[in-house]
Amino acid sequence: MQLCLRAGEHGGVFDDKERTWITHVVEQIRVRDPRIPVLISPLNFFGGGQVCTSVGENGPGIAATAADWAAGTLAGVERGPDLGPLLPEHIGVRDDCHANGAGVRLMGEQLVPRHATEPPWVR
Repeated sequence: MQLCLRAGEHGGVFDDKERTWITHVVEQIRVRDPRIPVLISPLNFFGGGQVCTSVGENGPGIAATAADWAAGTLAGVERGPDLGPLLPEHIGVRDDCHANGAGVRLMGEQLVPRHATEPPWVR
């Protein structure tokens, strides 16, 4: 799961509202199948002056705090990787946040190394 905490919803902080939401999502995954591994990553980081206006300049950092909290607090949850940074040339599908083809390729290559026989979360 990749956390995207919108600036208008979190008010610039990670608080009980987000903790409750993340806990609920993890509980719903467990209800469906308790064996599913849950990895939580923050929203990808941005670079080169790129700012996603939906999450704000501090949004990726707040999402990183939330991912750290989830991995340290919720049973069976692991911290997923940080992806990015997405630069201006990696953005532009719908807005100033979402990756284009080049951005999707970048994050995919970061998520699963090219020569890996299986993803790192498969045990």
